[in-house]
Amino acid sequence: MPPFAEHTVELARLDPAPEEIRQRWDEVIEAGGGAMPRFLPGDPRPSPSAW
Repeated sequence: MPPFAEHTVELARLDPAPEEIRQRWDEVIEAGGGAMPRFLPGDPRPSPSAW
């Protein structure tokens, strides 16, 4: 099975996230120029810093 395929199947079975969570992630992704943020070990400044 490809990486994350099993995880994706499990997520698809769940109810959608609440609207306020989806809106917040839209803001986070937009602030990062359309990219998902990266959380690096030991980095006290996760990107994007514009959150």
